[in-house]
Amino acid sequence: MNDCLIGEGKNRLVSDVIIFGTGKHAELACFLFREDSPLRPVCFCFDENYGTPTEKNLLGLPVQSLSEVLEKHTKNEVLIHVAVGNNQVREKYFHYIQSLGYRFASYISSFARCWKDLELGENCFISQGAVIQPMVTLGDNTIVMGASIGHHTRIGSHVLLSNPVIGGSVEIGDFTFIGMNAVIREKLHIGRQNIIGAGSIIMSDSQDDEVYSVPSTKKRSISANQVSLFK
Repeated sequence: MNDCLIGEGKNRLVSDVIIFGTGKHAELACFLFREDSPLRPVCFCFDENYGTPTEKNLLGLPVQSLSEVLEKHTKNEVLIHVAVGNNQVREKYFHYIQSLGYRFASYISSFARCWKDLELGENCFISQGAVIQPMVTLGDNTIVMGASIGHHTRIGSHVLLSNPVIGGSVEIGDFTFIGMNAVIREKLHIGRQNIIGAGSIIMSDSQDDEVYSVPSTKKRSISANQVSLFK
């Protein structure tokens, strides 16, 4: 099992982690912390100002409001992992929870390939299948789902990488999303808050707030029953 980094004060022995979020990414994070880390998820957490989930339990754990969590668990007793896919929403709660003095848990899959010199911010998530070469830096609150990241690359904070291939010596700005099978050429600067869709190929620098996408595959005007895949 991997070590789960907890940012500042990581020498303190804290084994309980609260999962902030109740969506599919939160369920995935809970499962992986439970099965592939020394930390023990104790509950899911939601912000009652935005409604109450219908589920009272997820994966056998209670679902509690943020106010309940803050009342029951002091900042020295637990770690928190903000498990929300939307970059802006994740950033909002990351900074709010940080302002209250709570510390964060990060997850690195034991099935990921990372070098020991990886510089990792707080509240990061690196999934199975990720390949990260030496001399890479990840900012705070960043999610890496199965990405391939080249050497000397710097990833900003509040970023979501969903299975892209990123060359060496690339800089990626805060709040950027890069989708499945997108390719970023080496030595590029990707601006802040870019959206780079699945399958995009980026060959030159981008500016802030840019969006890239490729046409979707067209549906054929025949039935699948008319096609023989294997002969």
